[in-house]
Amino acid sequence: MGESMNIAVVIASTRRPTELARWAEHIRNQTLAPSRVIFAIARPEDLPPDFNVPGIEVIQAPLGLPAQRNAALNLLDDTTDLVAFYDDDFVPAAFSLEAMARLFSDHPDVVAASGHVVLDGIGSAGISYEVASSLVASLKPVAPEAVALVPIDGTYGCNMAFRFNAIGRERFDERLPLYGWLEDVDFSNRVGRNGAVVRTNAFMGVHQGVKLGRGPGRQFGYSQIANPLHLRGKQSIRADHAYQLMARNILMNHLRMFWPEPWIDRRGRAWGNWVALWHKLRGRLSPERVLEL
Repeated sequence: MGESMNIAVVIASTRRPTELARWAEHIRNQTLAPSRVIFAIARPEDLPPDFNVPGIEVIQAPLGLPAQRNAALNLLDDTTDLVAFYDDDFVPAAFSLEAMARLFSDHPDVVAASGHVVLDGIGSAGISYEVASSLVASLKPVAPEAVALVPIDGTYGCNMAFRFNAIGRERFDERLPLYGWLEDVDFSNRVGRNGAVVRTNAFMGVHQGVKLGRGPGRQFGYSQIANPLHLRGKQSIRADHAYQLMARNILMNHLRMFWPEPWIDRRGRAWGNWVALWHKLRGRLSPERVLEL
């Protein structure tokens, strides 16, 4: 029954033409072909030169993950059953879309799901494409009786899917600019007012955690404070979740400031934390002010 579902695949990308181009192969490898594939870019140079792959739609939108994803959402209509959002540096298992369709077909109460990230390079220097591809090639589908559904507070944006008719008029918050940190949690919690939001082992893959294309540390540090407080004001994130995120990030940035990981600008993040806190005290804090840093 899941095979009859129309799945739109959306990848928003900036400054990663190599990673984005690999998605043509990822799509060809899927055991269930998507109904649509949309690449949402911010600039022509986000694509490889002369990129033209039949079946892949390319649209240009204002720079920023939320805005780019929204531009793709606005193209879809009621013939779409599911929308799968992937990061450009995610390598999906070949059975991912088929397993995704079966999951949503078997569980009509589920409106949003995070797939299993077998290995995540976001907390390290990153995972090479060769290693990621080798690991993904070894993955096998999960038997129906072994599929797990765990309720969660917000999906993980690198590998997530939504029931399209549950989205309605909800869109990603474009007040969260650039990388849009926590846009996935905010969006899925708002869609989750219409049903269950879960983490599952049904569909899966590897997140390389490519560092190219991410903003400076000071900008991300500002967003680590501004974004949770903004979402708390919208009541799309629990208070304890928001404050735990802020406290943990402030603590880690300062503890690791003098012995930072080579791939993280801890001093920049700590500086951004303090600017955001100062703005909060002066009543000037807003997510958009990160663009001034």
